[in-house]
Amino acid sequence: MTLNLAGCAGAEPRAGASSAAAESVTDVSGASGSLETPESLEGAVVGGEAQNAEDAAETEAPIKLGMLVPLTGSESAFGESMRNGARLAVDELNRDGGVNGRELELVVIDDACDAVTAYEAAPRLVAAGIDASVGGYCAGAVLPTLPIFGEAGIPSVVPAGASLALVGQGAFLMSGGPVQEAAAWLNVVRQYRPAAGASGTGATGGPGARTGTGSARGTAAAISAPVAVALLDDRTASARELAELFQGQIEWAERGSHPAIPTIVHSGSVTSQGGDRDEAILATLESNPDLIVWTGNPLGGVPLVDGLRAAGFRGPILVSGTADRVAPLSASEGPGVISPRTDAEQVAASSLDSYAAAGLAELVYATSPLTPELLTSEVLTPELPTGEAEWIAAYTSAFGIVPGQYSLEAYDAVRVVAEAMTVAGSTRGDLVTTALQSRERFAVFSGTADFDHEGMLRGTGTVRMVASLGDGAGVVPVTDLRRWTDSRVTG
Repeated sequence: MTLNLAGCAGAEPRAGASSAAAESVTDVSGASGSLETPESLEGAVVGGEAQNAEDAAETEAPIKLGMLVPLTGSESAFGESMRNGARLAVDELNRDGGVNGRELELVVIDDACDAVTAYEAAPRLVAAGIDASVGGYCAGAVLPTLPIFGEAGIPSVVPAGASLALVGQGAFLMSGGPVQEAAAWLNVVRQYRPAAGASGTGATGGPGARTGTGSARGTAAAISAPVAVALLDDRTASARELAELFQGQIEWAERGSHPAIPTIVHSGSVTSQGGDRDEAILATLESNPDLIVWTGNPLGGVPLVDGLRAAGFRGPILVSGTADRVAPLSASEGPGVISPRTDAEQVAASSLDSYAAAGLAELVYATSPLTPELLTSEVLTPELPTGEAEWIAAYTSAFGIVPGQYSLEAYDAVRVVAEAMTVAGSTRGDLVTTALQSRERFAVFSGTADFDHEGMLRGTGTVRMVASLGDGAGVVPVTDLRRWTDSRVTG
């Protein structure tokens, strides 16, 4: 098979890109099985040479980081953003002296977001002598490469492609997936306290009203009561998976004796059928929830929210905005693999826009990955303590465009690998993997990256809760659901 690979070694730097960034990247070109060897590999010691000569050559040669990303096809914009993010990190590290006294070099190959292409390209990165992999966008293309890198002893830090199919496969996942989405829901639910007359069904007199108590849950006397949550899905595999993960997050919090643990007072499924939906709404409101978590598709969520509001529910409704959902793929990509459909932020915005178009956006919140726009929002990081604005300016100056989706994660993937190599004092795969597993926290844009034993980020990772600004103006991050809710209701 012929691979369509973007760029070639020795190509002119693109307009606006810094020369240092351009020189630190090798884009491998040619047909499958053909490899343009970077100059840094010339003169490398091969079999038959003395071991000490090999060691000497290794200490002088650049540390090679491989990156498989889609540079052609429908997802190519994301691949370009990821390559640029990684380039910027490599450039910065080299300016600061590299890692363990050695410069870094990024070797990029296009995988076209295709499993077969990625499977054939991964051995070429191994042959190029990479010390770690920092690529991966489509989970279906990432999955077949992991055994190849694992057999070669090459650590793999995946910037995107968040999927349960990748968990426990030897990779370290930088992007938040369904687990982090469920954790984000739990995080905001634990902070929420119903305001008097502003939440739930108690103050409305509608179905499920709390007889005799009304808005009492918002009073000081009831402020310590667990938040009552109704959990609804649309009977699809992905929605039920999210619902189970949310329940699992609550169980985890209970085992750890964490404060303000919510209580699930109702769990059910809702279909698109009107009669079935009406019965589900009635059953939901009879449980007297303070807020509702909807794990299904917005196509079913809009009429559901409409029905809930018509029946008198006035509390917050948390919905899914993730782009990475379980869906059947072609046979070449494997069963159950998650494939990103589009920009995750746009999915969140589109999800909320669906509710806004129906006049239902108030008190509806969606999950979204951390994007450059959300990162610099004054609502989320009012003081920009880690220089995010400066980073975006540096990116824009280097590449002539603003950062795109997954630029951050690709940048962080390179930095995390570099720190692990520094901690290990080596590029040996087993030592770097141990450093990635044992190091409690790596500083990244989302705060810290802390990998569990299966390679997932602990906590919410890069997932945030957002609210719609309305009129197609995008989304704004929400860090305090109670404060935002009160202001929306009273303002």
